[in-house]
Amino acid sequence: MDEGRMSPLDWALRPLRRYADFRGRAPRAEYWWWFLAVTVVGFAVGRVDAKLSHPVLGSYGLLGAIFTAAVVIPGVAVAVRRMHDSGRSGWWCLMKASGYFFALGGRSLASRIDTFSQLGLGLFITGFGVWLCLAIIFFVLLLAQGDQGTNRYGPDPYGPSDLEEVFA
Repeated sequence: MDEGRMSPLDWALRPLRRYADFRGRAPRAEYWWWFLAVTVVGFAVGRVDAKLSHPVLGSYGLLGAIFTAAVVIPGVAVAVRRMHDSGRSGWWCLMKASGYFFALGGRSLASRIDTFSQLGLGLFITGFGVWLCLAIIFFVLLLAQGDQGTNRYGPDPYGPSDLEEVFA
């Protein structure tokens, strides 16, 4: 499919067609339309789950757990390809995951210590602060413009630019 003529729905569905494909590049359009679609559908599934069932896995109902399981792999894959588009390794995506461990670890330690103590509050704030910093850095990396032309991860997802065709 010609990337220059894809609709927002085409971009949003593309990560499902490339389900576990961690190779190549994903332009901003692919990542952000996917993100929007998963957010909207996830919200709708959550509302239906709240009406129909009780939590099965943490705060997730059965439909929410199934939906989340279905979109985790293509979500990670499109994030890795998004990093590739700007010439970065897909390992940068671990920054987001590690941030959750800092936040959850701080929360877990704080809950074991008297929650109202300064140490417990300090651990929670530190964990949350690290998570927030890592989330902001990852967000900025996701917003970065992709490399024009071919990079080490593959050709430009939008195809060759007019200049490349002129000087080829």
